[in-house]
Amino acid sequence: MNRSQPTIDMTLRRHAAGICALLAATSALTPAVAATVARQPDDPFTLSLSEQVTRDENLYRLPDDLDVALVLPGAGASRDDLVSRTSAVIDGNWDFGKQAFALNLGVDSNRYADNTMLNNTSGSGRADWNWQLMSDWSGQLGASYGRSLAGFVNSRFLGRDVLENSDYHGTIRYELTPHWSLTAKGKYAEGSHDTDARRADDFESDTSVFAINYLTRRGDEMGLQYRRTATDYPTPQSGGGLFSDRDYVERAGTYELNYAFTVKTSFQGSVGYLWRHYPRSVVGDFAGPVWNATLRWQPRAKTQIEITQFQELTAYLDAESNHFESRGTRLTVAWLPTSKITLSLDASRERHAYTGFDPFDVAGPERRDRLGVWQAGLSYTPVQMLALNVNYRYEQRDTNRPLYGYDDRVITAGFTLIF
Repeated sequence: MNRSQPTIDMTLRRHAAGICALLAATSALTPAVAATVARQPDDPFTLSLSEQVTRDENLYRLPDDLDVALVLPGAGASRDDLVSRTSAVIDGNWDFGKQAFALNLGVDSNRYADNTMLNNTSGSGRADWNWQLMSDWSGQLGASYGRSLAGFVNSRFLGRDVLENSDYHGTIRYELTPHWSLTAKGKYAEGSHDTDARRADDFESDTSVFAINYLTRRGDEMGLQYRRTATDYPTPQSGGGLFSDRDYVERAGTYELNYAFTVKTSFQGSVGYLWRHYPRSVVGDFAGPVWNATLRWQPRAKTQIEITQFQELTAYLDAESNHFESRGTRLTVAWLPTSKITLSLDASRERHAYTGFDPFDVAGPERRDRLGVWQAGLSYTPVQMLALNVNYRYEQRDTNRPLYGYDDRVITAGFTLIF
């Protein structure tokens, strides 16, 4: 689009972009996520190499009074471990007039000092064509792929299980006027496990989104959105019948708003209503309000504070049918004392009310969790091509299901080279 952005919007984006990018880099604390250094705007192609070492005190996310040797006899499993990750990432962006092509590919080698049976190769990839036709039509067409070790937070399967997920996505946007626009999106996604014990969680889903948006003269944006997702599980759940068919249809209507009070203070939020229906089952249905509100404040040019309140229906990617209503608060602070140092703090408290399918206890009481996460990160960039990072994370989960409660402390240190 050739439409110029208002001054207040451009100023806000310019001040926030550097802090947000560095904050995202320093908050990646798990071995499955590779550290990256932001590509310079005038550089169409970069290659980054990184090495990260993580000390995880509770790798399997088990209660303190549960002995790992009893759960995994003869496997040589250890509750804590030292995990090394070597990563390579290619990032490219090429512009050809009104057409732009973006490519990001990454591969990680994950090695466990004690739990060697979990060694794996993970990776991710995404390719997008951002197109524009004349001055009114624009959109995106692309695909993405991810491969990683499935987590242990929401599953009591403690073996090596690699999750592969992919999607094909497209967007069409039409500018009705300089202020009004229509958008249609579509996505097909699928996920699969390489372990027989988890194949029941393999899924395929189709999502369609329709939206109408209004852009004000000062750069604020608001709009209405309707989303529909249909998800199928090709592998039947053991037992069959009305209590185990997990195919569902989800619909949501939301109102979304992006508003800048001043150059330093802005608001982003959405409010709506969501329905999830399992047409061939008598359990799992959900209907209720969902909302998300984020307030961003920059008291100084190098400091950003962000607080978020939310109520959402969500699920872990490796156990997508066991959804839960999440309510909570998240506070994030990023500070750049110099152009080479970034400090970040993040704290969150959430309450999870599970209403989906629990393959381990269909007849038990509905699961209720309270999750607290506190983390801090330090990133140092002595020269443009080198970044050093140290991160600490503490996580505590209380629950009415004894096997799901745990405490965990994770510390990560590493470096990234960018060429």
